[in-house]
Amino acid sequence: MWAILGGDHFGHVTLNNLRMLMLAIKGLHVQPEVTLNKDSKDIIKFDGPLNEPLGIFGSSGDLYLFETDMEKVISFFGIFG
Repeated sequence: MWAILGGDHFGHVTLNNLRMLMLAIKGLHVQPEVTLNKDSKDIIKFDGPLNEPLGIFGSSGDLYLFETDMEKVISFFGIFG
């Protein structure tokens, strides 16, 4: 989870990002309240489970998971839920 939540890049994991991932594991999708341009230069992408991209990080370090990410999260982490 450390790497998926950007710990290696940011040097920490925020509680909000951890909350987003935990809710996703339970199958609950929290729709981001901001509109993001996925092609923006301010977006950071890390490889998620199985070396596939999982969500995106905004320039502030906030994790945004989208509906397409939910299946990956549930299948990879669901055994822990």
